[in-house]
Amino acid sequence: MDYLPLFVRLQGLPVLVVGGGEVAARKVALLSSCGALITVLAPQLGTELAVALTEGRIRHMSAVFTSGALADMRLVVAATDDAAVNGAVAESAQQAGILVNVVDEPDLSNCIVPAIIDRSPIVVACSTGGAAPVLATEIRASLETLLPPRLGELGRFTRERRPRVKAVLPGIRARRLFWLQAMRGPIAQAVLAGDLERAEALFQRALVSDPSPARPNCVLVSVRSEDPDWLPLGALRRLFMADRVLSDADIPASFLALSRRDAEHHHLPPLGEGEDFVTTRVEELTRSVDDAPVIVYLTRHSSERLTALAGALSARACLTELWSAP
Repeated sequence: MDYLPLFVRLQGLPVLVVGGGEVAARKVALLSSCGALITVLAPQLGTELAVALTEGRIRHMSAVFTSGALADMRLVVAATDDAAVNGAVAESAQQAGILVNVVDEPDLSNCIVPAIIDRSPIVVACSTGGAAPVLATEIRASLETLLPPRLGELGRFTRERRPRVKAVLPGIRARRLFWLQAMRGPIAQAVLAGDLERAEALFQRALVSDPSPARPNCVLVSVRSEDPDWLPLGALRRLFMADRVLSDADIPASFLALSRRDAEHHHLPPLGEGEDFVTTRVEELTRSVDDAPVIVYLTRHSSERLTALAGALSARACLTELWSAP
């Protein structure tokens, strides 16, 4: 990975945009939405930036670029049609230790501007590391159709109530379980439907209820390929929701990388001589679900064996799902 995915809070920070044309205007529009204090350096301004100057949204320095223009800046965007100027901006910024983005020149940049889906305070960024900006835009367009219009409202609803949840549920695990159930259940559904009064009533009721799930969840995934792209979508979603991922030692790391960053990972020991697969694994899995609401077990064992394991787990009061990859 050439770039670390990172959101930088620009509210009130000084940003320099070098260039006065249409490309610079697009960057200024994005930076303005983030609350940056923008200075545009260009001998002349195009129509859009001239309007922005009149409205007081930018400052203008009518000059050619010199390194002195970088004083006090926290971020620089080079958006001219002159490769020499863009190169000079990049070199000067990097020597000064300032973040710089050169439009359509990732090799000259030490930061990039992703395609963004803005459902504030929820922001989803799509990036190809500067390799294919149009592809990032296409991915963003596809994701737009999947995200509810009121997703930002759900983010605000959660942010405003986090202190109340923290006061009632001091433990990290209890809070996480509470919010998981809230986001996957009727509270989130009510917010996304625009019924905030009902959502608040459900929230208050849930906050004084026992957050423990009635039955733990155990997802069994039969891995039949070296390529994680062959995982069924449902199995992939469960993997990302898992609190703990258990796997046999021969499962590639590329499968484990699909889980949440904060999920626990454990390799189960190979079966000993004479050990029965179902008997051994059901004991190991039921011990794991005691303190993890959702676990996923990745194995190369056959679907037939996993079907038998699923039956044994269900008999132990585990909600069990079985997914078989090709």
